[in-house]
Formats: sequence, structure tokens, C-alpha cells
Amino acid sequence: MFPALHKIILGLSSINLQQQLELSTSTIDDKDSNGRTALSWSATRGDAEAVKTLLSYGANPNECSHRGETSLHWAARSITKRSGEIMEALLKSGANVNQMDCWKRTALIYASCDQEDPAFLRPLIDAGANLNMRDCHDRTALGYAAKRGRARVLEFLLSCGADASIPDAWGYTPLFEGVQQNHHQVLQILLQCNQGSDSRVIGRNSIAHLVSKYGDVKTMRLLTNENVMGLDIHERNDDGFTPQDLFLERNHLTGELEEAFQSYIGLVDTRFRRDSENPDRLLLGNCIDQSDSESVDEFSDTLEYQDAQLRLGDMEDNGSGAEKIGENHALMVG
Repeated sequence: MFPALHKIILGLSSINLQQQLELSTSTIDDKDSNGRTALSWSATRGDAEAVKTLLSYGANPNECSHRGETSLHWAARSITKRSGEIMEALLKSGANVNQMDCWKRTALIYASCDQEDPAFLRPLIDAGANLNMRDCHDRTALGYAAKRGRARVLEFLLSCGADASIPDAWGYTPLFEGVQQNHHQVLQILLQCNQGSDSRVIGRNSIAHLVSKYGDVKTMRLLTNENVMGLDIHERNDDGFTPQDLFLERNHLTGELEEAFQSYIGLVDTRFRRDSENPDRLLLGNCIDQSDSESVDEFSDTLEYQDAQLRLGDMEDNGSGAEKIGENHALMVG
């Protein structure tokens, strides 16, 4: 059963909100069966007038639901036109910008996951939101923006100082998220920011393994034109698969995809051998300097050799199929 104020907010009662509060404010922070207040419902519905009225009569913006969610959490998840205005009102009334719910998520994490417009995040940043707080999966706001393909939000968070090197519980940095999800705009932004690609995720999979398993043509071409140092195409993950093993197990391989893959994997191999021979030339985070690369002939030889391997099909049979990389790499619910 909803308390009286909840019914007014939800349109279940025709009583005027302000008139009800004039009579008494003793129930202003009463909660429903889920621990939610009238203020939190107003925030969810994008009812800015109700939010401001409740706050003016002393509603507590930091009251939590049974799952630890405050009105600010609900406003950050709402996609109504006045949600930004509601967040500003809540923050001005003392809402804790870094309050975590039961999943250790802040309003900034929710906003970065669910919102398209970076301007929506500005009130949270101005109020001192911690850019690099990690939730129950150790994922940051930037990680969620990358995972959901929110390129504009991601770019804004980076401009505010968010750390793109922080991995989640499975080892995925925002760059790895962009690769696995084939979010091309996200990848372009992260690669321009000189984000390295030499780390490993669950199962000891490198970014080359993920590209081979999930990458589309554009993802492969983007990575072919950027920093690929520190990767060995012969490296095996914990299941014993090389990047090329994973690629060959994909279904519906097209000629265009095979060509993009060979270009990518050939460049990875060329750079790895060059840097192994000349460690002092390893400049992590810099784009490829064509004048400082191996010769075109050597690069072509690498591609031809690997293309021959594909045609001959003489690679060891590794079973019916690689176990999906990061199958427990959970998506945020809601």
C-alpha cells in the first residue's frame, strides 16, 4: 500500500500536493514497501515541480530504499527531459553525490550508463562526483560508458580526468569493452587518448584474442592503424587458443573480414618482432610512425605466410569451439 503522498505523486489521488504538505509534513519521508519515498518517485517520473515542492517542505534527499538507492540515483537513471534539473535541485538540497547503493553504484555510474547527453552529467561533476569509483564489478563510470557505447559521455568523462586504465573484475578496461562490443566511436576516442592494449583479461586473453573472437571489419581496421605493441600472435590463453585459433572458429567468415584480420594480425606480429629485437624502440601509447616501421616487403611477407596457413588449413584442431571469452562478464541490470 502506498502512503498518502505517494498516491498524490503517482496520480492515484486528486489531492493537491502543496495543500497536503501545508496540513502536515510529518509523513514527508514515509516509505512504501520497497523503501521508496515520495521524493524518489517524483525523481523517477521526472516531476520537477513535485521534487522542488517536497524539498522546499523538508524532504530528505538522502533517504535510501531497501537497496540503498537515493532520489539522486533514480534521477540519474531517468530519461525524462527534466531529469538534469531534478538532479541540480537534489544536489542543492544536500544530496550526497557519491552515495553508493547496494551494488556500490553512484549516481554518476548510472548516468554514464543510461544517458546519451554529457551535459546531463555536469551537475554531478560540479558537485564533486568521484570519477573513478568502482561498483560491485569493479567497473567505473567510464567502463560503463564504453560498454554501452556512450561515446559522447565517455569523451566528456575523459576530459574531466577519468582514468581509462582501470580494469573491472574480469580485467576489462574501457578499451577492451569497446573492442568486444565493436563500439567504433568509443574505440576511436580511446585510441586517440593513447590507451595501451598490452594488458590481459579473464582467461589470459589479450586484446588480440578479443579482436579475433569478436571484432568486426571496422574494429580490426581501427586497431590496425593504431598502437598494437606488446602483443604476440602466438600467445595462448588459458584454454590454449591463439588469436588465430579463435578467429578460425568464427562462423560466417567473409572475405572482407578475413582480409581485415590478416592486416591486423600481420601488423601485430611485425611490431612484436621488431620490438623484441629492439626493446628501446618500444614507445607505449604512441601512434605508429610509418617512417619508423619495418619495410613494406617484410610486412607483406608476414601477411602472405599467414594467408597460406589459412588456405592450407594445417592449423592444429583445437576442439569443437573455444569457450566464449568472458562468459561471466555480466552486464549491469537496469
